[in-house]
Amino acid sequence: MLWLIVPLAFLIDLVMGDPAFLPHPVRIIGRAITRVEGFLRFFTSSPSGERIAGCCLVLFITGTAYLGSLGLCYLAGLIDNSVGMLVSTWLISTTIAARGLVDAGRSVYSHLLNGQKDKAREEVAGIVGRDTDTMEETEMVRATVETMAENVVDGVVAPILFAFVGGAPLAMTYRAINTLDSMVGYRNSRYLY
Repeated sequence: MLWLIVPLAFLIDLVMGDPAFLPHPVRIIGRAITRVEGFLRFFTSSPSGERIAGCCLVLFITGTAYLGSLGLCYLAGLIDNSVGMLVSTWLISTTIAARGLVDAGRSVYSHLLNGQKDKAREEVAGIVGRDTDTMEETEMVRATVETMAENVVDGVVAPILFAFVGGAPLAMTYRAINTLDSMVGYRNSRYLY
C-alpha cells in the first residue's frame, strides 16, 4: 500500500502544506527536544555525562517518534483499515516540506521582483542561518537557491525514501533525526560533547 500512500502524502503536502490549525508532529518533536535536553542538562556537568545525555536524547526522541507513529497507525488501523491508511498518509505528509520550500522561494522572489529588498532579506533570514542584513540581491538569490537545493534532499527526497522503505514510522524517525540535527547537531561549546 505504500506505493499509493506515499504519493498521496506528497500530493497532500503540495496542496495543503502545513496548515497552522493542525498539530504538526515536527513542532511537537522540536518542543520535545528542547524539554528533554533541558531535563538531561540538569543532571550533567562533565563531558562524559554530556555524551551519555546526548545518546539518551537521541534514543528517546527517535524511539518516541518511531514507536509513537507506529502505535498511532496501528490503533487507527484497528478502527478500520482505511482509517489506518489515512493516518499513515497524513503522518507521512507532515514529514515532507515541498510546499513550504516552494512558498519560501516564491516569497523571496516576489519581494525581489517588486523591489522590496528589506522584505526579501527578512524572508531569506527565515530560511538561512547566516546574516542577511547586508545581502545584495544576487547574494539573496544565491542563498535562497542554495537553501532550497539542500532542503529538497532533507525535506522532500529523504522523507519520501524513508516512507517507501518503512512507512510513516520510519519517515517520522527520519524527521526526528533531521530535527535533532538542526537543533543540537553543532560543534560548539554547548553541543561539543
